[in-house]
Amino acid sequence: DDGFSVRLCDAEELDPVIQMVMTIFGFEPRQRLYPNKGMNEFLSAAIAVNCLGDVLPPEQLFRVAACIEATIPFRGCDENGISAAEALYNRLVQTRDSHAVLLWGLTDQDLEIATQKAIGVANRDVGNFAGDPSTFLCNTWKLLPELNVALRKTDDGGGTCQISDYALALSRMTGFLAWLDATVVFQQFRG
Repeated sequence: DDGFSVRLCDAEELDPVIQMVMTIFGFEPRQRLYPNKGMNEFLSAAIAVNCLGDVLPPEQLFRVAACIEATIPFRGCDENGISAAEALYNRLVQTRDSHAVLLWGLTDQDLEIATQKAIGVANRDVGNFAGDPSTFLCNTWKLLPELNVALRKTDDGGGTCQISDYALALSRMTGFLAWLDATVVFQQFRG
């Protein structure tokens, strides 16, 4: 409604596979989602399972959604000291148990492996943080228009924007990098 968030609909309005994705993400029906709290990743997972639903079985869709959930970046431990990876594993167990008709064959070992693979995908997603600094800077520069609407819009239709828009975008990126805790960039899970 406000342009920066979406609200999930009631559970009875949703396909069982989308309900499964909601459980993997820890989201509830009618919950409002925000971009910096997993909204983009959730929508990506929902679209992925919807598009792949005719060609992959539910347990593979489950794994795809888990990999996408793991790419929500820069999450540390919660207030109970549970890492994002351990929380994902716990939600995979919950998802398997609450969607037993779809996921009846998955064992705890399958879920542990799925979590490890998901964390591998997430770490590759942020891999340029540990690589060549010029690659990191190049990719950071590419994010500016994605994260700053003003850099995508132009008043004259000719592809130009205000210098102040660039300055604000750079200031925001500087603030983000100063805020970022390097210990939460990469994740690990049981090994």
